[in-house]
Amino acid sequence: MESRGEAILSCLFGVSLKYNKKYCYPSQGTLQRLLFDFHSVDISNRTLNRDLATLVNERYIERVRRTKKGDGGKRVFTSTLYKFKIKAYIWLNSLGRWVKKVFSSFRLPKMADYKSISGNEISPNAGAPCGNPVESVIKGKPSPLPLQG
Repeated sequence: MESRGEAILSCLFGVSLKYNKKYCYPSQGTLQRLLFDFHSVDISNRTLNRDLATLVNERYIERVRRTKKGDGGKRVFTSTLYKFKIKAYIWLNSLGRWVKKVFSSFRLPKMADYKSISGNEISPNAGAPCGNPVESVIKGKPSPLPLQG
């Protein structure tokens, strides 16, 4: 799959995750805006439709035209529904495995690195960040911090 197709597919997944659905129906303008904002891809409607047709032909998504009855019984186009096929979920899963592999080389700090020596106490010698007096609780008793400055 080309990188533009991957960008379109990730935008469609993002919209569907926002609404917690397995489908979505964003407008072409919304898709173009998302592509530009998150992937720096600026494409025309025609190019977007061509790329969406490629995703349909490669069986990543299914497009369903949504219509309703208009005046005089005519069918009026409302939006396009995008359904994800199994191949799209396989691609997303492989992307997740790649991300996990990339970040597995980083060491996460242990929780003990964040604990203070005598357990979650605030030091009476620590000054307030902006010079304002702050009250701290040390061993259950409130005590004002000394003013610095």
